[in-house]
Amino acid sequence: MKILIVGHPCGPGLGSEPGNTWNWAWYLSRTNQVWVIAHPEYKDRVDKFLAAQPNERLNFIWVTPKSRFDYWTPGRNQELAIRIHYLFWIREAYRQAAVLYKEVQFDIVHHVSWSTIAIPPPFWRLPVVAVWGPVGGGQTFPSAFASLLRHNRFKETLRSLNVKLMPFAPKLHRSLASANLVLVSNYETKNLLERAGAKRVELFLDCGIEHRLTVPRPKTAEKQIRLLWAGRLLPTKGLALALRALAKCRYSEIRLLVAGSGSEQTEMESLTRSLKLTDRVEFLGRVAHESMAALFQSCDAFVFTSLRDSFGSVVLEAMSNGLPVITLNHQGMRAFVPEEASIKVPVESPEQVINDMALAFEAFGSSPERRLAMSRAALAFAEEQIWTHRAETMNKLYAETMKGTTGEMTEVVSGVPTHRSA
Repeated sequence: MKILIVGHPCGPGLGSEPGNTWNWAWYLSRTNQVWVIAHPEYKDRVDKFLAAQPNERLNFIWVTPKSRFDYWTPGRNQELAIRIHYLFWIREAYRQAAVLYKEVQFDIVHHVSWSTIAIPPPFWRLPVVAVWGPVGGGQTFPSAFASLLRHNRFKETLRSLNVKLMPFAPKLHRSLASANLVLVSNYETKNLLERAGAKRVELFLDCGIEHRLTVPRPKTAEKQIRLLWAGRLLPTKGLALALRALAKCRYSEIRLLVAGSGSEQTEMESLTRSLKLTDRVEFLGRVAHESMAALFQSCDAFVFTSLRDSFGSVVLEAMSNGLPVITLNHQGMRAFVPEEASIKVPVESPEQVINDMALAFEAFGSSPERRLAMSRAALAFAEEQIWTHRAETMNKLYAETMKGTTGEMTEVVSGVPTHRSA
């Protein structure tokens, strides 16, 4: 097949969205001819990689918006500027895709990044099969936990209201009505897009594993349990729930390591002192990506308390290192993490979560055999998410979608609609 991958950030050896765009392109190019439209922020990394590992089936078109109103500077956290920049970029990316289609007649266009429903891509206008995702953004912060937000409450309330109104957005309607397949990273997004008129929506994890898995050493005989929490210290991430649960936990040999930094660090360190947990909680600060594997393998389980997340790539990284997950039973965790590799706590109220998570900590600490079985299940799940497997699955989805696409498609690449058979 001839495939066009569209993703704003793209670079090898990177995590999150840049790594996802790159990995889709790289692994799909093993069996397909692939073109990539991306922003040149990481072009040097791509050029260096391809110089060492040439790939004749992989081609890049670097797109930069041509607007004097684009004030975004790559590498800087400019929230408003980057949103404006992306609007200009996606329009220019479509123009380049239309030109490329006339040259090579690709079969599928797949928009992979940025993975948000807030700005639906326009590539359904091309006379080919259009795939979008995996995409998230339909999940909202549970209102019962609003007290954790403090000064961020107003901002989060506005976001939740915007999500509720999204099914009525005309641009989203048009994209979904014409896209042949939309992949989503949680049930909340799936339900929202189905209400907005999507023809075919399927769950698909929005992250993968690049490296081969290393089986960790068994630690069933050790009495002390080391739990790891990793992420940005923000109100939506819910670290306070884990700390309060640990304070209630009666299994005294549990220790919690916190890796990450952010606006909530001072608040969380103060809460740790007030709960008299300073001898059981260690704040590691920001840990370099290359050091995370060793940290994962020094621990027994991963704690994930985010109250609004599509999924959380750090969870998959932890599971690929054999860590079971103690988490909340909603959003991406509910959709993907298998029961045998996790303990999932219902999400009803802060008090309920704290009490149930304390019981989960106790249950995990008191059963060495269960810990070992959960570790094996975590590895088995992560094995399914290795990028070679994900590319194979995507190839099958492409083939099924192309086979199921019948009738005629409208061609607008020249600016004047015509028709061609699918």
